[in-house]
Amino acid sequence: HPSFTGPSLFPQIPSLLYKCPIDFSKINFPSQRFVFSGPKLAALKAETKVLTSECVPSRFEVVAALLWKCVAKAASKSYENSLGKPFNLGVIINLRGKNCVPKNSVGNLVWLGLAQCKLSHELDHTTLVNQIKKCKAQINDDFVEALKGDDGTPTFVKIAEMITSEETSFSVWITSMCNM
Repeated sequence: HPSFTGPSLFPQIPSLLYKCPIDFSKINFPSQRFVFSGPKLAALKAETKVLTSECVPSRFEVVAALLWKCVAKAASKSYENSLGKPFNLGVIINLRGKNCVPKNSVGNLVWLGLAQCKLSHELDHTTLVNQIKKCKAQINDDFVEALKGDDGTPTFVKIAEMITSEETSFSVWITSMCNM
């Protein structure tokens, strides 16, 4: 049975007066679809060494890290003045299945996970995979609880400021539609 608990978990916050400094309606967001074959994904996963043997990277994590690395390499060649500045990778994380959000919940119950590295000519694929794992792990039950009501305002503002900071060289957004 579907669960319609979203509005009770995350009610509107009238006190949230944050105005995004970017008008997203005026920005052209290029999108690209990439399809990787099973053997290529398996090879990429096998090449990726992770911090512990229990943390086998997912298909999404290895592909997102590869794309992040490629964009960083291109950006570092085109924008030398951005070297050493933060470079964001935004990933959409499903909140369903966390203890306080039922798996059968209906609605847009997602959050933006933000991984960061310093822009450079050479980035290590394994390091990027571990950054993605770390950002996903931070979106846990405690984090979801902290988002609720007025107490969630500082969390929301903090991530919005990280995204729009002038210190940030670039942001890349990657989502997965595996098996769709």
